[in-house]
Amino acid sequence: MTYPILQTERLILRAPVLADFEHPAAFYASGRSVTEGGPLFRVAAFALEAAQAARTWALDTRRVAPLVSCIARESARSRALAARLGAWPGGEGDGCTIWRHAPLSERPA
Repeated sequence: MTYPILQTERLILRAPVLADFEHPAAFYASGRSVTEGGPLFRVAAFALEAAQAARTWALDTRRVAPLVSCIARESARSRALAARLGAWPGGEGDGCTIWRHAPLSERPA
């Protein structure tokens, strides 16, 4: 299977490879990671940009429909991110709320 490589102004999104593991594993096993905010601090800074790139690829390039996010009900940050992407709550799943994504031309008012 061939995986896409998505690029934004600041990010390159691609499938992980084994060589990616060595350096982050050593860093997060060290005491330094505690004083630098840990992995979640950095992930949050790029979440919107990465999600926008993935959504655009899925909707515009692959023409995936429907595109949904299944978000744990207690995840306020994920709900806020979905809303910033223009998604809206559209149902309930097993332990999650289903958020629906659509191209700009098809979003509800």
